[in-house]
Amino acid sequence: MVIRQFMKTFIIVVGLLAASGSYAQMLSHFAAGVDDVQQAACKKKMPMNDAQILAWLANKTKNGKRIPQHIFGNYNFINENSELLQLFETLQSVSLSKSQFLSTDFSAPLKGFAASSCQDVTCALKELYGAKEGLRVLYILGEYDYNVSSAQSKSARPFTLAELDTLTMGLADIPTFLRHKKVNNPLYIVDAEGPYGNSTIQLFVGWSQIPTWQKNYVVYHEFSHNIAEVSRKTDQSKEWIQLSGWQPAQVKNTFDFFDPKNWIRPNTDSCLSGYACTNAAEYFAEAFTSYRYSPQRLLKTNPEVFATIKKLYQQNSYLNEDTCKANHPEYVQELPSVAALEKQLEDGINVLFKQNSQYDKELNQLCYDRVTGGKTYPFSQAKAIDMQSDDCMNKEILKALKIEDKNYSFNELILGLKPLDAVRKFAAKPN
Repeated sequence: MVIRQFMKTFIIVVGLLAASGSYAQMLSHFAAGVDDVQQAACKKKMPMNDAQILAWLANKTKNGKRIPQHIFGNYNFINENSELLQLFETLQSVSLSKSQFLSTDFSAPLKGFAASSCQDVTCALKELYGAKEGLRVLYILGEYDYNVSSAQSKSARPFTLAELDTLTMGLADIPTFLRHKKVNNPLYIVDAEGPYGNSTIQLFVGWSQIPTWQKNYVVYHEFSHNIAEVSRKTDQSKEWIQLSGWQPAQVKNTFDFFDPKNWIRPNTDSCLSGYACTNAAEYFAEAFTSYRYSPQRLLKTNPEVFATIKKLYQQNSYLNEDTCKANHPEYVQELPSVAALEKQLEDGINVLFKQNSQYDKELNQLCYDRVTGGKTYPFSQAKAIDMQSDDCMNKEILKALKIEDKNYSFNELILGLKPLDAVRKFAAKPN
């Protein structure tokens, strides 16, 4: 199987070179290799873990309001965060323009929906994708605006956990100023033979079988095609065709810009890669990707191409760590992890108890009186009274610790962490 895959790649590369009329040099299929991708400037070394994603999600939804009831498809969400609901609805929707998105009715059931007892988004994500997978699916949508849900296509299959982690690594390489060009971009995988991927972005079986660094490269390459599209089809402009060294062939059939037979390249020595020798569009995608992963080589071998691509990167450079950190603020300073925020909470509670050993008892009485107004209620209402009292205690504790409401939302809503439980745990500890 490995030998067959190698021979298939070898034949493709040789075929491309033969079509261009030169065997002068055996080019690599991609414009960057394993060391280039893995050691690229401002490259994340590890994928986001659960704690980091939860911290990101808390920050992303901090301005959301609690919605008492919200029905979407077969889900009946109760007391859920409005921004979290919007993310979930977008995730279960097809790719749309902003105007289409704002005018679309999302209430109809979509693929992947079934009768469910889930009343919160976390439960729904776990049900649809798996607990860890669901977090990453939501993160990729909210951070990069790529929808990796299998709900968007009948032929799509769910990404595995390892594949989702790989996607987050590859998408993190995209500079922040190039993100969010469209709303809810599709990015899905199908169990079908084909190239590694295409510009829609649709990935195929071959993508799942190549090493992680190549997966990153392919995703960035396909993203480059998107950039060409939103930048007024830069890869099809006369200026780019002339710069990249391509000439239209004399063909009688209807001209297809992406058909290699419709292009000739007199000089293949300046080709960036075997893939770049296909046509002007692939040459652009390889150059754009090379600027991110192998900029030193691109600058040395194709300085004019480097200068042109640099304009699309808004003059930002990736030649070394110092030149690219401004484009990747998340690379310089990671969001605080869940563990760090939990420790902040527990350390603060511990201090409260050292200052006042009766704090738990006093706070309990304070909140009970506040909820009941000092009146006696029948036993049937005890559960509701306890819940309101617990909520009061949680807020009072966080207020005492000078933790803002956004962190209360983070701990209570996203994590399900109950400060009151932490209080009682510390109450059992000796001072």
